[in-house]
Amino acid sequence: MSNLLVQNIKHTNNTTAMSVDTAGKVTIGQGIGGTTTVDGAIKFNASAASPRPSFHVRGYGSETAGSQSINGGTTGSTTTIFYNFAVVDHNVGSHFNNSTGKFTVPTGFDGVYLITFFSGLKSSQSWYGAGIYTNAASFDIQFSHHPENQYLTGSPVLTRSLVAGNTIAIGRSNNSGGNATNYAGNNWLGFGVTFLG
Repeated sequence: MSNLLVQNIKHTNNTTAMSVDTAGKVTIGQGIGGTTTVDGAIKFNASAASPRPSFHVRGYGSETAGSQSINGGTTGSTTTIFYNFAVVDHNVGSHFNNSTGKFTVPTGFDGVYLITFFSGLKSSQSWYGAGIYTNAASFDIQFSHHPENQYLTGSPVLTRSLVAGNTIAIGRSNNSGGNATNYAGNNWLGFGVTFLG
């Protein structure tokens, strides 16, 4: 039996690609979203140098008019984008821009993203249609609340394979009569994205 005895595998620029410690533990530098450690099982751990992109925001702030530029196209004339959220719970990597309401997939983090959207409404007269933009200028997924004069909530969750430059945002059809301001408060509208790998 032959053995390959090495401690480090490096690029010609001296960047370490892989290391093996005395216990046989393998560390792969700058793996998907950070450092990958192999020790009987594969574990994906974000390194301090390249943490996994993630954010979560709450609280209706503002919304644009229709016909907004996103993902190389233009939204419909009656569909908006929410922005200026009241609370930013976290924004790892600062890839979410609260001034525009858009999250942009950063270079080096192509892969699968978990996207969440929570909305609540109570109205006896107005309906509310909303959705998520992922890699296009139209809603990737859409849902609606109908006027029943009771508390109604919607919580779409989806995963999408995205590449650098794709933009994620949420909005509503502004030809619907209601919006997320019917019940002001930081828990009536939520939006989050997390890189899974």
